[in-house]
Amino acid sequence: MVKRSRSRSAARKLPKNVPGRYYTTDDCDGCAYCAAVAPENFDFEKITNTYFIGRQPSDQDEEEIVREAMDDCPVDAIHSEHDEEESREKPEKPLAENALPE
Repeated sequence: MVKRSRSRSAARKLPKNVPGRYYTTDDCDGCAYCAAVAPENFDFEKITNTYFIGRQPSDQDEEEIVREAMDDCPVDAIHSEHDEEESREKPEKPLAENALPE
């Protein structure tokens, strides 16, 4: 599957996400992959046809399946506050001339 190229900064958090580390954005297309992987953590908003974090992970097992849903989301609509903070703290390294990206 091809992920959308819209930048994270352009995507907006969905208002129904419960407070906490994980959230979904308006990039969600309602495919239900996340709910299939982590049904205890994702809820559906019928009006907008989107999934949102209805319950943050409560243990390590749930944390792992929410991360799996985030990593495999076909439209990259699931994010983590912690990961966002880390990416802002670590500037990207410039590529050396003639170097190929990994």
